[in-house]
Amino acid sequence: MSAEQSKRVARVLSISGDGVRTAVAAHVLAELEHRTGQPVHKLFHLIVGEGAGAVLAMLMALRSVGGRVLPLGAEAAAITIEEGLPAFRAPRTWWTQMRDRVWGESMDQRAQDDLSLTGADGLLGGADLSSALTDLAIPVFDTANVRPFLFRSWKAQGLYLRPDEGAGRFEFRGSDIAAAALRHPLQTEAHTRIRARSRAEFRLSGGGALAPDPVSLAALQARHLYRRANVIQTVSLSFGGRTQQGAVDWTQAGHRVLSQITARGIAEQVLSLSLPSNPAGEPVPARALQRHMRILSSSFLANEEFNGFRALVEEYASQRPLPHTALRTPQEIRTPPRGGFAPVPAS
Repeated sequence: MSAEQSKRVARVLSISGDGVRTAVAAHVLAELEHRTGQPVHKLFHLIVGEGAGAVLAMLMALRSVGGRVLPLGAEAAAITIEEGLPAFRAPRTWWTQMRDRVWGESMDQRAQDDLSLTGADGLLGGADLSSALTDLAIPVFDTANVRPFLFRSWKAQGLYLRPDEGAGRFEFRGSDIAAAALRHPLQTEAHTRIRARSRAEFRLSGGGALAPDPVSLAALQARHLYRRANVIQTVSLSFGGRTQQGAVDWTQAGHRVLSQITARGIAEQVLSLSLPSNPAGEPVPARALQRHMRILSSSFLANEEFNGFRALVEEYASQRPLPHTALRTPQEIRTPPRGGFAPVPAS
């Protein structure tokens, strides 16, 4: 068996949220779907999203009751974000970026006022976290206990639970997760509580204001989940300046690439695709918003030979991902004192 054939690759997608501009990431993913012939949830074993990136991840990965609405294709998800999140206003200076991130009324309250994404009767209201068609992780912040909090679909599905844990504690409605992910940590406390299936209450806000790029978290979760893999390959969609040009290679393409061997012998590869920002620096009128998002995504795709996207498409079109079961960390089974079986996390 050749080295290429023996590779067991865990594919991870990290999506950084940036309000309505997250639609640019959705358009890029739509192109990936088109060229590979596979939806995003079948291309990646794990999707990690923060802020509006979490909303995009859920639109593409959660399944509505009966499957009548969700999951959406990436193009439909892009339109949903363009219509459901407030208009993009690009910060003009470093100070305004910091002010909007730390103090701004920003997009959070306005996004929550649009119930198409955060309401119980909206798109995500009919989908629970346990319905995820691939592993899904969403970082937020527990404002009551002042610590990070992580929504994990595998826990909601009953995987890797500790003996004292139940899946209901990790089961949340998609609309509640969206409301938490879009909420600023310094927002007023009114209407900030969400309830798990177990009826436990949490006071949560978006983690993006504190950790805007979830790529490190994505790699960490993948190392815990997929110890049968010998390569963890993370594609990071984040927002920055113009794409840096360079050679087309997994070890060089993109804005920043890391490749190293962990202590467990798992090779890590990170391809960072830096999506374009608003070149004009002016507010975008609502009537021109969708066109503007497509212009930004087209400018990224026009440079695909240099930013690494073409290499990504070629690899994913030629090689189907392994099933989750071929990569998952084995669960140790033990008999608890009161009888019955409980899965024990490997870590």
